[in-house]
Amino acid sequence: MAKYDLGSLIKRLRKQKGLTQEELAYPLIDRATLSKIESGKSMPNYKTIEMLLEKLGYHPGGLVDIFMDAEAIDSQKTVNELDSYLVWLVPDENNPIISKVDRLIEELEQNETFMQNNLNVQYVLLAKALNAHNKKECPEKMQELTLDAIKITIPEYNEKYIEDYYLSVQDRRILNFMAVLSRDSGNLDDAINIWNRLKTNLEKHYTDKMQMGRWYPTIILNLTDCLYRAKRYPEAIEACDIGGKVCKETAFLQHYPLIMAVKALCLYELGNKEGGSKLLRQVYYTCELLEISDAIPVIIKYAESNQINLL
Repeated sequence: MAKYDLGSLIKRLRKQKGLTQEELAYPLIDRATLSKIESGKSMPNYKTIEMLLEKLGYHPGGLVDIFMDAEAIDSQKTVNELDSYLVWLVPDENNPIISKVDRLIEELEQNETFMQNNLNVQYVLLAKALNAHNKKECPEKMQELTLDAIKITIPEYNEKYIEDYYLSVQDRRILNFMAVLSRDSGNLDDAINIWNRLKTNLEKHYTDKMQMGRWYPTIILNLTDCLYRAKRYPEAIEACDIGGKVCKETAFLQHYPLIMAVKALCLYELGNKEGGSKLLRQVYYTCELLEISDAIPVIIKYAESNQINLL
């Protein structure tokens, strides 16, 4: 039983956003089901609550737990554990964590209640695709899994309209991974197109600084890195400046040094070796000051590849 009146909350937020029941419900639930939720006659599962709150512009965070029963919370603990592994895995078929990921995916698939919800099915498809990437399996399999996943929430998905879709956090994860697959297979223009459209989507649909800060820097870092690889240096510098501004405005600084490092490399490639070297040194010391240790080895590698002295 829910601890708080979820239905009233969703109804109030929906009306504040000026959405009809049909607009909020599509494509995962029908209007009649949403009407029952809002009236308190039905309680949706974890992922459906997340989707509804995200679509209403409300970051669920840990608040979803207050609406769920013990069984649903147990399933979410498995999802959280799985996510903790998927974040850190890198392509390496010998990584022992891969077997743990397979075990957790199997555990979720065997949970009939969990798999009755399409959003949970979508999550499992994404997890399989990410783990296939870690196993270095064929790209076609990963592309098929991600396309099946995105069509659960966007049945008529077309890459040309990414900026117009309402995208949940899970949708963005899927599309971000699609771009990674394109980049890794050498299709830089396809990857840049997806990340540019994701960037525009965030600018178009999210004015809340917290929402922008959680996703915008990640998209910008991926986009600028890909533009750099494609030798589209002026475009990369422009995107770096936009991303750096958002990082500072939202105080989400984790990706800021690497975004500025990409800018430094672009300046260097455009002939401004002094400016590029100076910026890369500033970025290096910023990482040390803010204790962003994950970025330091990457910046050192950038410096060494371009014979830049950081001291």
